[in-house]
Amino acid sequence: MPLLARQADKMAVVRSMTTAEAPSHPNACKEFFKGYPFDAPFDFPDIGSVAVDRLGTECRELPGYIFCPGINMPNHVTSTGFLPSSRAPWKLGTKNLGENLADPAWKVASLTPQSGMNRQRLELRVAHGSSAR
Repeated sequence: MPLLARQADKMAVVRSMTTAEAPSHPNACKEFFKGYPFDAPFDFPDIGSVAVDRLGTECRELPGYIFCPGINMPNHVTSTGFLPSSRAPWKLGTKNLGENLADPAWKVASLTPQSGMNRQRLELRVAHGSSAR
C-alpha cells in the first residue's frame, strides 16, 4: 500500500459496472467471474479456467491459477464449467469458513502437512520425484 500512489497513473476506477438481470451480489459475482449472465443455460467456466486452458501453464503439477482468500460466496460460484477439472483454481481459504485471514498465525490449510507426514517421509518423496525426472 505505501507504494500504491506511485502506480496510480496506471489504474482505472470503474464505477459503471452493472449486472444484467437481478441486482444481487451472488449473481453479480457469477457474471464477473464467468462473463456470462447468472441465468445462462449452462455452467460456463471462470475466466481463470479459460486463461489456463488457452495459455497453458509452465508447471503442470501445480494449479494454473490461485483463487485468493476472501468471502465464501465467490468460492461457490466459481467452477471450471465445461472445461476439465485440471483447469480448476487452487482455493486458499475463506472468511466464512471461520478463518481469520488477518490473524498473523493464519496458514493455508492445504499446505499444512497431513498427519503421518514427517521429515523423513517428505525427503523420500523429494528424492524419488527428482530421480524420476
